[in-house]
Amino acid sequence: MYEDNVLISKSIFNISNDSQIRGFQQVWTETTTDITPIALNAGPFEPLVSHPGKEIYVNPYPMFTSSVSGGIVTADKLPKLRITASGFTYELEPKIKEDRGFGDSAVTLYYAGYTLPENVVPGKYAIRLNFKDWGITEPLCKLLEIK
Repeated sequence: MYEDNVLISKSIFNISNDSQIRGFQQVWTETTTDITPIALNAGPFEPLVSHPGKEIYVNPYPMFTSSVSGGIVTADKLPKLRITASGFTYELEPKIKEDRGFGDSAVTLYYAGYTLPENVVPGKYAIRLNFKDWGITEPLCKLLEIK
């Protein structure tokens, strides 16, 4: 994203005024306890690289949040992750993750961790989310490389 001729962000943003749209907010591969910078940065447009048996993380769009005094989001509400390449398809179950100090600590952010199978074939995979109530999204605009 540019402001005049100055690069101000290399982030991927999902912007919509349609409340029915589903997709990716962010995808990242590093482990961190402070999700707020990742969730607010919207994910740098850099390669996604991981390995069999490792976990990757997805903050879906729209985000799953609750107030401190509100209810919780359970794993069955989060989408599955579908990765596909060269005739191979894997559908991964979400493991719920949370950041109770999201933003200014007024809300809890729920996101998903997905463990790549140990037997996943190395390659570059298109990744999609499979929402129970909506269906399968279009692929993320970058590939997941599994080495």
